[in-house]
Amino acid sequence: MFADPFNTIGLVIDPKMHNGFDFEVRDLIENRKITFSTPEEIYDMLVFIGAPGHYCIKRIFHRDTKEIAAVSSTQRLNLMAGRYVGKDDPVCI
Repeated sequence: MFADPFNTIGLVIDPKMHNGFDFEVRDLIENRKITFSTPEEIYDMLVFIGAPGHYCIKRIFHRDTKEIAAVSSTQRLNLMAGRYVGKDDPVCI
């Protein structure tokens, strides 16, 4: 949504959004993070988020203003309670 101009027309028509967004991707196993700048590094980011058991998007920032565009509430579900019980469903705002 924040990186796909075919899904979000604002990335094309709004000059303030042309520079894109920074995606903070978390490594859930090693507890590390890496930041990708889209649209330039979108393919590199897709390599990581294609493994959802190992990586997740934690935060999305507007590149110019550094304002937070979205944040996810949880990491890997089975790491929260030891097993999935339905009480730790993730949310993204």
